Amino acid sequence: MRPTTGSQQRPALDPALKNSFLCLIERRFGLHLSEQQGQGLDEAVQRLLAGSAYADPVALYGAFAAGRSLDLFEKLAAALTIGETHFFRVGPQMEALRRVVLPDVIARRAGERRLRLWSAGCASGEEPATLAILVREGLPLADEWDAQILATDISHAALEAGRRATYGEWSFRDTPDEVRRRHFTPEGTRWRLVEPLRRMVHFAQLNLAADTFPSADVAGSGFDVILCRNVTIYFSMEATQRLYRRFADALARGGWLVLGPSDPSPQLPGPLAPVYLPGAVLWRRPADAAVRPASPHVPGQRQKSPPPGRPLAPADRLGPAGGRPAPAGAPGEASADLKRVRALAHGGNRTAAREAAERLARAQPLVAEAHLLLGMLYLDVGAVEPAAESLRRAAFIDPHNPLTQFGLARACLRRGDEVRARTMLTHTRRLLAPAPDDQAIAGGGGLQAGELRQALEVQLASLEPVAGSPATR
Repeated sequence: MRPTTGSQQRPALDPALKNSFLCLIERRFGLHLSEQQGQGLDEAVQRLLAGSAYADPVALYGAFAAGRSLDLFEKLAAALTIGETHFFRVGPQMEALRRVVLPDVIARRAGERRLRLWSAGCASGEEPATLAILVREGLPLADEWDAQILATDISHAALEAGRRATYGEWSFRDTPDEVRRRHFTPEGTRWRLVEPLRRMVHFAQLNLAADTFPSADVAGSGFDVILCRNVTIYFSMEATQRLYRRFADALARGGWLVLGPSDPSPQLPGPLAPVYLPGAVLWRRPADAAVRPASPHVPGQRQKSPPPGRPLAPADRLGPAGGRPAPAGAPGEASADLKRVRALAHGGNRTAAREAAERLARAQPLVAEAHLLLGMLYLDVGAVEPAAESLRRAAFIDPHNPLTQFGLARACLRRGDEVRARTMLTHTRRLLAPAPDDQAIAGGGGLQAGELRQALEVQLASLEPVAGSPATR
């Protein structure tokens, strides 16, 4: 805990009071915080007290429990999550939006020339601004379309930043210079989103766990696209699946849901169907009333294609290249091939191992361990971008594998992105928390949870604290 005024530290919260705060936060905002995430609660409470009229944490908790000072309560919840964001974040998803999702919804809405998109958990506005850019660039005769983007968050401070729409260099780290010059104007040392794009985005405060969801318009026809990325990693599984069902209800038929690489997957069977695209798995509300039955997805296992001769639901027809569903292959074949790749790597023939892993990942694109192994082999030779792409694919298929998240953190460190690396390492720690030390890690070739946990803590200890990392999500 940081020192307060006068260089004296305030005492830590009483364990019972701390637990009461955490329970109240979960009931109000759906945030199911792990023990590690909850460690920041003491300091966050003390910071709120410093600028409030409340004398101590007990009084502050009493106000929150009675439904008072909700603005402070929202600040507390926002301070306990990570709101790191930037333009065009997660490249494969942006390409999926550009090449598949937006052309699909634009074609379906061509008659009425109307689009409705929603960025849920928008933080400081980079995500909805990215959507505005992609929509503007993808629309024929853009000025003749009624295209609107709703951007919501629980944090009033984040929403105000989004409304200002001025951004520093850090927000543009994945943005081509030509895109920045075309859609932003310089303003001192910062850049402002151009007015036509600003008018497309409407910001509103919304608690995803409690508030009534907005309608896309007065006709209630539903949203064409919803983005909710890196939000449900903080929710309990029950709250997460409840939220996904609400998103499905808010989507138009044929509408798309984009989740973060580390977010839990929607349950199958359910109202949303997976769509496998290069480097990304998206979710879609089928255009017809029926949802294709599917076996529940178990993290780390393949999701199977329908048997030969069985009709495909509309979402299934959008696979990788060629518009065909991705081949799944047989579990035994994938397991044997993985063993052969590992044998090559352990024998010192890394080039042959990498080439074999590339063939396996192409042949069996839904096997998470194939992409994980390929990503780790790329990292070993310093090929950071191919490594990150392979690891992101592994994370889309199995978001709960701690080794995948650890690999992504290593890739971030190779890029010099310590803020993102710290986020991924913290998430890895959360995934590892329930695992006993002797539990084998999927895709680790015999690596145990205790060994990965030790490597994780060493890596975290090597990073200096980053100022300003608390989030506004």
